[in-house]
Amino acid sequence: AVALAIYARFEVFFFCLITWGLLVIEKCREWTFKSYTAPIRFGKNSSHTSYTLLHRNAHDLRPTAIEIVMKRPDGFRFTAGQHIEFKVSSIDSVWHAFSLGSCPADDAVSLHIGVIGGQKDNWISPENQKEMQWEQKQPTWTFKLFKQIRNTVANGGDNYPAINAVVRGPYGSPFQSCYTRKYKACVLVGAGTGLTSALSVLKEVIVRRGRGDPTSDRVWFVWTCNTIRDLRWCWRT
Repeated sequence: AVALAIYARFEVFFFCLITWGLLVIEKCREWTFKSYTAPIRFGKNSSHTSYTLLHRNAHDLRPTAIEIVMKRPDGFRFTAGQHIEFKVSSIDSVWHAFSLGSCPADDAVSLHIGVIGGQKDNWISPENQKEMQWEQKQPTWTFKLFKQIRNTVANGGDNYPAINAVVRGPYGSPFQSCYTRKYKACVLVGAGTGLTSALSVLKEVIVRRGRGDPTSDRVWFVWTCNTIRDLRWCWRT
């Protein structure tokens, strides 16, 4: 029916065919040149350039964030402040966008993923207060990832098998004005796990100043977070 409609009204669908063709070309280009396998590793066998940390609320140990540091895939190039699309096939086939917390000089790709609670009263408090295994009535994607990592670590013994993930990108770069002396100062603002893009740019500014490359004279880093414990996401590195 679609083919017949296009044939009968070709002059109407002609422009649509052009845009569809460009879309197909773009998707093929992304799959061919911009997709990289990036295994998520954790536990005793992980190196300092590849590890995963699960963050929890200091009061009730409710999951709050996932910090993933993966070995940088061969051929993966990016600039500070960009974001990627991230997919874990064992959960679903949907791409999820996250900002990069690394700068181009790093050997690793760093992500900070906030665990979304979903709708009101979606959390199920743990029956065993010693284990503190929180659950969700309708699990969000971020909680599914948190739970898969948690269960893999708990059941993996000393082997800790990696979780296969795919990275696509990078995309976007709204911070280029930080790398010029045209502006006397720049302000980097982040909130919670949204610090990643600002942290990436802050690292890049430090690297550029060490090399003597141009940057703004002053860089103001403003970051709001819920608890003091969250400061370790940034200050530990």
